[in-house]
Parts: sequence; structure tokens; C-alpha cells
Amino acid sequence: MSQILAPGSGITIEAGGQVLAHAAGYSVKMSRACVAVWPYGSTEPLTLLPGSTSHILQLEQIRWEEAANYNTMSNFTVKITRNGGTVQYTGCEWTAVEEESRSPLVWQRATLAARQRTEEQNGAAG
Repeated sequence: MSQILAPGSGITIEAGGQVLAHAAGYSVKMSRACVAVWPYGSTEPLTLLPGSTSHILQLEQIRWEEAANYNTMSNFTVKITRNGGTVQYTGCEWTAVEEESRSPLVWQRATLAARQRTEEQNGAAG
């Protein structure tokens, strides 16, 4: 799923309650491992148990509030506000960054791994 958000929506990168950057678009890929439970002597699993979930985000056109060494940035939060709610990805670490030379404060694209995802709709946690 890849989206460029409409005006009034927003994507922010935050740490320590401070907004560090804004992004113009995003895509998210979530995946979950499954563990098969096999009864003795069976050729098919009895059931599948859900395992850990991973969240991979790709942010586009990231504009930083101020210059700093973002290569050392760790354990930050990405908030995506859309459709009257907010999706929050916490415990983020960057895994890949594409920069362009047009401005030192612009990352064209960044790939992030997030530890957890929470969602709020109209002020109610979900």
C-alpha cells in the first residue's frame, strides 16, 4: 500500500516528544511468521500458530526540521494521521536511506523497521 497524503493529513518522525521531520508519502508492509503444529505421524499440520509480526515502512520526501547527524538516530516514532485517526509506529530503526544532493535536509526515501504498531480512531485507542 503506497499513499501520498492529502492536505490536513500528516506523517511525522518524532523522538522525545519533538517533531524531527515530515514526510510526504508512505508505504507499509506488515508480515507475520506462523508456526505449524504437527501431530505425531501426521502428514498435515493440526494448526498454525501466529508468530511475531514485523512492520516495514518506506517514507518518501522526508524534510528535516533542522540539520543534525541522523545516521545515529535510533528508537524513534513515526505517526501517520489520516481518515480521522492516527497510526503510530514505535521503536523505529532505519534500515536504508536514499539521499539527493538538492538539499542537505531532504531524504528522498527511507526504509524503516518498527517494533510496534498502534492505532487511534477519533481519540479512541484501537
